[in-house]
Amino acid sequence: MDQIIKISNALANDSRFKILQSISSNPKISCTEVIKALDITQPAVSHHLKILNDAGLIEINRKGQYGLCSLNNAVLEDYLKSIQKIFLKK
Repeated sequence: MDQIIKISNALANDSRFKILQSISSNPKISCTEVIKALDITQPAVSHHLKILNDAGLIEINRKGQYGLCSLNNAVLEDYLKSIQKIFLKK
């Protein structure tokens, strides 16, 4: 239940939701590309990426000084199944 709440809180923020959408549409997007795509400052993007990463929704792989972000499909699928079980009793 703690993980469900952590993910729900991460997704409740408009900027984080948009960042996750960007990452899901581009499997290996760089942090710099996220900044450009959403017109958000670098410190804000770093903060939001940390929260998404801590919730397990994304993975960040370092390539030198750059980070490549990818969606953690398994965590997202488990989250969706858990929400469905809780609210739809399936």
